[in-house]
Formats: sequence, structure tokens, C-alpha cells
Amino acid sequence: TVSVLYWGPMIDILGDAGWRAAKGIRRNWLAFSALVALMFLLNTPAVFASSDADADDPQVTALLRAGDKLLVKGRSSYPDAIAKYTAATKLAPRSPKVFFRRADLYFMMRRWTEALADLNVVLAADPAHKKALEKKAAILVSNADLMGASRLYGRLVKEYSAAKNVKKTEEFRGRMHLTRDLGEKWEVVRHRLAEKLSLDDRIRANRECADVLQEVIRHFAKDSTSLRLKRAQCAVVARYQMAATEELKHVLSRDSQNLEAVALNARLLRQLGSVSGAKKEVRRCLALDPEEPLCVALHKSIKRYSKVTDALEKNVERKRWNDVISGVEEALRTEDDPPNLDQLWRWKCTAHHERKEIEAGLKACKRAIDLEAGDDDKNPAVADLYLKRAELFLEDDDLDAAEEMLRRAKAANAQHQGIHGVEQKIHGMRNRPKDYYKILGVERRADAKGIRRAYKKLAMKYHPDKLRNEEMSDKEREIANNRFRDINEAKEVLLDDEKRRRFDAGEDPMKPADQQQHGGHPFPGGFPGGFPGGGFQFGGGGGGGGWLEVDAPQDGVDAAGYDPLCRRAPPAASIGAYGGGGGGAPPFA
Repeated sequence: TVSVLYWGPMIDILGDAGWRAAKGIRRNWLAFSALVALMFLLNTPAVFASSDADADDPQVTALLRAGDKLLVKGRSSYPDAIAKYTAATKLAPRSPKVFFRRADLYFMMRRWTEALADLNVVLAADPAHKKALEKKAAILVSNADLMGASRLYGRLVKEYSAAKNVKKTEEFRGRMHLTRDLGEKWEVVRHRLAEKLSLDDRIRANRECADVLQEVIRHFAKDSTSLRLKRAQCAVVARYQMAATEELKHVLSRDSQNLEAVALNARLLRQLGSVSGAKKEVRRCLALDPEEPLCVALHKSIKRYSKVTDALEKNVERKRWNDVISGVEEALRTEDDPPNLDQLWRWKCTAHHERKEIEAGLKACKRAIDLEAGDDDKNPAVADLYLKRAELFLEDDDLDAAEEMLRRAKAANAQHQGIHGVEQKIHGMRNRPKDYYKILGVERRADAKGIRRAYKKLAMKYHPDKLRNEEMSDKEREIANNRFRDINEAKEVLLDDEKRRRFDAGEDPMKPADQQQHGGHPFPGGFPGGFPGGGFQFGGGGGGGGWLEVDAPQDGVDAAGYDPLCRRAPPAASIGAYGGGGGGAPPFA
């Protein structure tokens, strides 16, 4: 019974740390019983018999009145009011009334530690003190102890429910549920932030941190400097520059010499590209405290990193792309979270694009897009990066992927001057015959064995059954399916001697005859097997043409019936050539 009656007050006094310690003590019943007995004694009337009676002492009353008069004079008189209340606490060392008066002023001054200590004294004497419970819950929220605040709001629900105050009961029930829900989210984020994470995961975790704390501040702690500073820290790492700026502005307006806020503001300015502004803030911080660790470390970091990026910018201007790539890698090694990370990856994307390094370029450009666009894939600033990826996909003959990048570039900035050029390249490549050798990645002289080996390797990679369980967008799956189709077409053509001969001659054997291109050849070096598919007209007068039957052997064909140039036999009965007849001389007169 004693345990049930006094467990709540003990939690109030000890806080979350005490709660965890008490659960450990409870495993040892003797120690737990002793603790409960101590709490029982602290709460007995014998101990607090003179609590409120002390507050009625003339000297205590006079001190409280003097403190109240100083309080109404304004902020400049707060320290004097605190002195009066402190003198009253010495005369009434256990009076809830006296300690709550001082706790209330500490609360107004945002001196949370002192306010919390006084509120614990009040709640030890009067566990049902509603104002003390409410203010303590507010302090716990400001300290990001949302679960502890939720428990105190639960106590207030019980108190107001017992007093049949429906309005207050519902108000604190809502606060109880909301702080519990936010507290559960915050616990997950807090543990994530304590882990050793990659840069991308750390950015994501800090975005979650900024989002959760935004809700806490909006609902419970609009004036909490500590919570706003905490959110600013998360926002800087998450690259939520606008949110970080707003929070730091609020903190510095209340305390311009907050060294943590000044150092964080310098870091934010540097992230925004204002190196001179960052240096100015660092100098201000060091002027306030030459040994402030955050500012000393930031000063050294700015100096070291500026040396690397100055050399990198010169290499970009001179278009020394190999040096640009190595410079970006050095900058990434110099700092774990460099301030201009998006610019570094943009430079790396451009360098690989200029060097036509497909795989490295695609990765670098995607990273640059992710950093610059964030969740807004229609950010106009990344249109050129989409176009660079499109051109790299064209280098790899991946027309579907190139068209997808072109579509995204148009969605981001339809007026970008580079769009038309990429459109023309895609159109030209769409209208040319497929290069089946390139699709399989084999040379033109590859034998059947090499073709089968290349086909098997690619088919295993792009087979729909293999990709069925992969996490892919609909567009990515469509691209993979088209790639698998092309691989099968390439195998069919190159392993069939007749189709391969026709392909080598400039014809795409997989297209219907009426879709074949005439009058040109996509492959340099001529036709290795003659002139199939027409393309040559023989003169004659007007009117219609026709087939001319010519008896073999013809000039250039030996007695065995073989053409020594083409090394193949002509048709057995006759040779046909389409002429432009109509009374004109036959082509083989």
C-alpha cells in the first residue's frame, strides 16, 4: 500500500533518471522498502507540519510581498526578487507556497534547473499540486523528456477528473497522448543519432530530428531556447537551412552571447557558401571565449578546407577534369560533412561527363541531384544534371533511360537550352539500326561461342524472373525488360548465319522489309557481302521497269558459277536486276 501511495511522488522528485534507478532498486526488496519508507517519512505530516504554517510567519509574508513588488517592476528586478524569495525559503524550508513562488520566477527566467529543484520540493510536500505538476511537465518538454512529461500530464488528468473539471481533464488528456506519441518518435530518433551512421543516414536521422522537434515546439514549447537550439543543430546537419536560420535567429535574439548558437551560426553561414560571414562569426565567438572548443575547431577546419577548395576551383576553370576528380575526393576526405557537398558532387559529375566515364558519371550526377533537389525532383537547378545523365546513357546506348532523364529535365525546367540538343541526339539514335554487337558487348569478329557466352551473362542479369523481387520503379522495370528484349534479338541475329550476313550488310533483319532504311549505311567500311536491299537504280527511259532475265554465265562469274569477288553463287536460273525499263536499253545488253 505504501508503495502504491508514494511511488508517484518519488518519480516526480527523481525524474526519469530516478525512475530507471528505482526500477533497479526494486529488484532488491529490502533496499526498495527502505527507499519507500524514506519517501513515506518525507511525506508525513510530521515532517511538513509547519510547511504552510511557516508561510504565514510575518517575516516570511513580508519577504514574499517584497519579492512580489520587485517582480512587477520588470526583468531588471528579477534577481532582487529571487533574493527575497530565497530569504523566505530559509525561514520556511519546506513551505510549498514559498518554494512555488520562487520556482515560478525561475520558470519565467528560463532557469530550468533551479525551477525544477524547487518544484520537486513543492511536489514532495503536496503531490497533487496542479500548478507545480504543470510547470514541471513544461520543463521536461523543454529538456526533450517527453515521456516524463506525458506521465505528469497523466497525473493532472486524474487530479482534474477527481475535481470534476471536464475542460481541464480533456485538455491534459490531449497533452498526455500527444507528448507520449511524440516521445515515442523522439526516442527512436535519439537512439538513431547516437549510432555511428554514414553521411546519408546521418542526414536522414537529423531530418527526422528536426521534424519531430518542430512538432514539439509548435505544440508545447514555442519559447524554449534549448529545444530551438537542438532543432537548429539537427537542421544544419540535415541541410534544412531555412529552419536552422529561423531557430538560430530566435535563440540569438534572446541571448546574443550564446557561444553554442554563435558557433552553429558560423557553421550554417559556411554551409550556405558565405565563408567570410562564417569567419566573422568565428572571430566573434573567439572574442567572447578564446578557448571555446566548437569555435577553435571550426576555425581550423575553415582554414584547412579553404586551401583544398581554392585549388579545386582553379582546376575547374582550367577544365583539368582528372585533377578536378582527385580534388573532389581530397575535399571529401578532408571533412566528413563538407559545407558545399552538393557543389563538390556537381563538379565530379561534370568531370566524369566530360571524360565520358559512364558508370562513374551516372553515380556522381545522381548523387548531385539527390543533394541539390532533395525531395523536390522538379527543382529547376538540377535540369542540367538530368541532361548530363541523359547524355551518359546515350553513350551507353540506353535510349530508354536517356529519354527518362530528358523527361525529368523538362519537368524541372522546360526552357533549359540543352534540352533541344539531347532531343536531337535521342531522335537520331532511335532511327538508326540497332548495333547487335554492341548490345551483347562483343567484337564484330566474335564467333558463336563468344556470342553465346556474352548472351548468357546478360540474360542472367536482365531476366524478368531474376528481377521480379528487386525493388524497382515501373520505369526502371520497363527499361530492364526492353534491355532483355534487345539481348534476345541480338542473340537471334548473330547466331543465325543468314541474319548476321544481312545485318553486316546494313540491314536490320528483325525489322519488316517496309521499315528498312535505304540510301545509307550505319556502319563504316562498306558492305562485306555485296549490295542487298536495292539502293541502286539503273538508267532507262520513262515508263515502268521490270525484271530482266539474263542467262548465266555472266561476266565476272567463273565456269563453276561462282562470283570470285563475292565468293557466292548467283541464282541458278537467272540473275534479276530492277531496271528503269519502258523502252530503254536493258541494263545488261
